Amino acid sequence: MAKLKRKIKRKGEKKKQKSIDEHMMWFDKMPDHCVNCFKPYIKNNKEMAQKWTVVVRKKQDKVNLYCDVCWDEANQMIEEIKEDIK
Repeated sequence: MAKLKRKIKRKGEKKKQKSIDEHMMWFDKMPDHCVNCFKPYIKNNKEMAQKWTVVVRKKQDKVNLYCDVCWDEANQMIEEIKEDIK
């Protein structure tokens, strides 16, 4: 019984490590500026990390970074288009 518990625990740890490695890979591909307005992004700035939006496109193998202003403008534009369609 103890062997089975250890085996399950090791398997869970391997999955967790694989997930962390994958996230680190995407973090390395993240640009250092907003892809829309080219405003610079400072990676060690906590306020920027909380306000800016990261979009990962796995199929395209691409990471997009948007500042809070550009992200809000895009969302407003989407809402306006939705209202126009209705």
